[in-house]
Amino acid sequence: MALIEAGLTALAETVPAELIGSALGDELAELHRLSTRLSAELSRRLAVFHIRGDAAADGMLSTQSWLTHRLRMSRAHAGQQAAVAAVLSKLPGTASAYAAGALSIAHVAVLARGAERIGIDTVAAAEPILLEAAAVLDPAGLRRVLTHLRHVVDPDGADDDAAAAYERRGLWCSPTLDGMVVLDGLLDPDTGAALMEAVNSGPPPAADDRRTPAQSRADRLGEVVRDWLAAGDATDNRGASAQVTLTADLATLRGEPGSVAAALDWIGPLDLSTARLIGCDCRVTGIVLGGDGTPLNVGWRHRTVTPAQRAALTVRDKHCQALGCDRPARWCDAHHVKPWYDGGRTDLNNLVLLCRRHHRAVHRRSWRIEPLGGGRFRFQLTTDRATADEPSRNPRAG
Repeated sequence: MALIEAGLTALAETVPAELIGSALGDELAELHRLSTRLSAELSRRLAVFHIRGDAAADGMLSTQSWLTHRLRMSRAHAGQQAAVAAVLSKLPGTASAYAAGALSIAHVAVLARGAERIGIDTVAAAEPILLEAAAVLDPAGLRRVLTHLRHVVDPDGADDDAAAAYERRGLWCSPTLDGMVVLDGLLDPDTGAALMEAVNSGPPPAADDRRTPAQSRADRLGEVVRDWLAAGDATDNRGASAQVTLTADLATLRGEPGSVAAALDWIGPLDLSTARLIGCDCRVTGIVLGGDGTPLNVGWRHRTVTPAQRAALTVRDKHCQALGCDRPARWCDAHHVKPWYDGGRTDLNNLVLLCRRHHRAVHRRSWRIEPLGGGRFRFQLTTDRATADEPSRNPRAG
């Protein structure tokens, strides 16, 4: 152990920035191999610790508990370490490749999990083939190989695994203090594949699109959800059409001083630009309140843009009208150039299709839209701060 410590101390005294060409990459690969060998030594010793039941000497009920409390590992990492330690002596080829640094602990953990589900004898018999696969595949790829093996040797067990996994499905959505929403969940393969296809589909990004892939996926999910709600097939738990409800005073939408914040279902208070964005192309229900806030009258619900107007907009604009953006019409909002809450009319000469990203930029007032007549518009910057959302002109402007 002292020699390892001395070697690490000497290594820490080197300056990585002084390495040129491929030298740094070569050192990274070698360090990875050596760190894997150290991990293998930990696992080899942990295997003896596990077999002898030494965790009980420290008052622990299991090796996993000992790792969690003594080494402060997460339960997931401790479980992985314990599973690897338990299987090493039964898979000599795996233990040898791991000790040589040719096989990561993540690969060994996949084999250990496979042994638990399929049986150690089956995995041991297939070990040469599995090691060949592990030499060219990442842990996820190796897991797929073991899944195929599971289906071959025990199809009923594979069905049981799928049924048990399906029962773990769930989705959690929580608003944060700053009004964002945290998503966490576990989806069954069918639903997960559909979601991944939906959020990764669509046209390639425009040249000025500076969004990260994660931001693009988040925006695409929003498009899919709004498209589904707009279809009118969904209902809420009262049998009415499902919808997101924004509550706002007219003074709030106009930005009058002293007006209260708008509020969004599930989220709560909302900033002005987002409230205006949502209110720009939506179903509107007028509610007259008394002085104590009691509703006195509820008007008819109507669309700010009728289906016929929407169809005409689609024919005219075809896609988002921001420069270089070709998001199709079905993923766009109908934006009121002069807001309806400021007296703007809901007619074609005051409407333009914008995708949600560019629609948001308009309501942040990064740029404004000047109508030129005949359904033609010009985009103009309103600040010196250029962003990826700000087109310099409109392709339909004359």
